[in-house]
Amino acid sequence: MVSKMKQWCAVVGLIISLTWVVSVQAQEDPIRFNNITAEDGLSSGFVQALLKDSQGFMWFGTRDGLNRYDGYTIVTYNYDPLDTNSLSADYVNSLYEDKDGILWIGTYGSGLNSFDPKTETFTRYQQDDEDPTALSGTIVEAIFQDSNGTIWVGTREGGLNQLNDDGTFTHYQPDASDPNSLSGEYVTAVYEDNEGRLWIGTLGGGLNLFNPDERNFTHYQYEPRNPRSISNNNVTSFSPARDGLIWIGTSGGGFNLLNPDDGTFVRYTDGNTNLNDNRIDSLLQDSQGNLWIGTESKGLNRFNPNTGIFTRYQ
Repeated sequence: MVSKMKQWCAVVGLIISLTWVVSVQAQEDPIRFNNITAEDGLSSGFVQALLKDSQGFMWFGTRDGLNRYDGYTIVTYNYDPLDTNSLSADYVNSLYEDKDGILWIGTYGSGLNSFDPKTETFTRYQQDDEDPTALSGTIVEAIFQDSNGTIWVGTREGGLNQLNDDGTFTHYQPDASDPNSLSGEYVTAVYEDNEGRLWIGTLGGGLNLFNPDERNFTHYQYEPRNPRSISNNNVTSFSPARDGLIWIGTSGGGFNLLNPDDGTFVRYTDGNTNLNDNRIDSLLQDSQGNLWIGTESKGLNRFNPNTGIFTRYQ
């Protein structure tokens, strides 16, 4: 499910100018889409993640290596079994650039990599059953750097990891004996709000707020009798909204607008809006305040919060 999320998010970003447009409630100038394919040098049509870095390069994580695109040509980086400074696996699942311009690459099955664009070498961070301070999972779903410079890594099967200065990891995982532990081991997204609060999305366990002093978590989960609770426990994505609020996408419950100060949610679903799919894979609010919504199987939506109008691109 989450890999589909990354694939759709990447497709939305890759497709930059030819499809058809279906406009809901309003007729607007159609957006044109172009496709970047294997004919242009893309190493695989299965794109899991994308990133525009601080130098203006586009990076595409595919199931067959990492691609760098300068608008004209594509350079591909692949796993080399004879080179320990190469990418640790060809299946790239997530991408992130930190404040120092280092690219972080999460793989499907072979952990985490950092890439120094100056030396074009990779450093690997992988699971090691004999080392309790190593990365706790092999499938990296989310990478994020907070305002203190700390790198956080969400894995599919090993919970949340905090990368320490010495290269070791601190693990946060579900613990049945601790009600304040992380609510799910499948971590899909990590986000820091403008007050420095760290939010963690999980698949099946809902939303978590990290409490740094106690090193534990506050849980926000779906409550059938509470319409101000989150709409679904499968959290897929975050995006900042106006006035410190947070957009939160779910797989099965549409998307939500969270007020982090009081922990209440406003739900946007196909039942109370013109959203065409409750299975949300990705969210992005643009500079005009429009929210772009990538869905699992029904295309792209653009939502204008001021007018309540949804525009569909399918």
